[in-house]
Amino acid sequence: MKKVLKWIGIVFVVLIVIGFIAGKGEDKSSGDVSVSSNSSSGKKSISLTEKEAEFINSLIENDANTAFSGGNSMIKPDVIFVTAKELQQNYAENEARGDRTYKDKDLVITGIVSSIDSSLGDIPVVTLKTNDLFNSVHIRFKKQYRDTAIDLNKNQKVTFFCQGNGVMLGSPTVSNCSPVDVAKNDFINKQKQYVNKAINGDKNTSEGIISIIALAKVVGEQSNDFSSCEKIDKKCFTSVAPTLQKAAKNIETSPAMQEIKEVLGH
Repeated sequence: MKKVLKWIGIVFVVLIVIGFIAGKGEDKSSGDVSVSSNSSSGKKSISLTEKEAEFINSLIENDANTAFSGGNSMIKPDVIFVTAKELQQNYAENEARGDRTYKDKDLVITGIVSSIDSSLGDIPVVTLKTNDLFNSVHIRFKKQYRDTAIDLNKNQKVTFFCQGNGVMLGSPTVSNCSPVDVAKNDFINKQKQYVNKAINGDKNTSEGIISIIALAKVVGEQSNDFSSCEKIDKKCFTSVAPTLQKAAKNIETSPAMQEIKEVLGH
């Protein structure tokens, strides 16, 4: 669980530097982790209080923010982070290797806008600057996000979630592009679904999801179900920080962790 301890430190750095982002209004998203209770069938199961579920939702959201910023997160998306300059340079050095690395892969690409043009059918194509005078990176959006190009300007720094689409006449192309927040929110919802499946008996659960559930249970139990918190927000995280850090030191041997591993089949 060394990875868990390292990740906890990252979470608190994020909370202190950029603030907590759990506030989403009174209505719960349909994708949020659900409150659960012990099964009446006699089978062992994981139960979550309302605040434990909120805590898990917040951990997942903060972890995803770190992940999609290219940081060291506990649950890593299957995404390649690359700049436009790096993409073009790698293709220039070896096109076959470039295709092996990037083609048909999910990418988070960052660069500076060189031009915003319209192709056949008035479909927008955005080009990003590279270190090559003659070749740039071409951005093609998913149909529902084509209007994104309207709000762009030359020399603006941008980041998009795309799929690698090979190279044409020396210029790499990425397609099916969307705003990064769209991909990040999809990722967040999937992780919350995995938690819900895990607490409902799915044994195919990743170590990262188990760790998140375990942290919520350990901190929830040792803080009397977050009794010092009116809601799960930055103030709450600050108040339970000593409990969280203490629990993390013993998380491998804690009864809650062992129970969760047993119930989840790990």
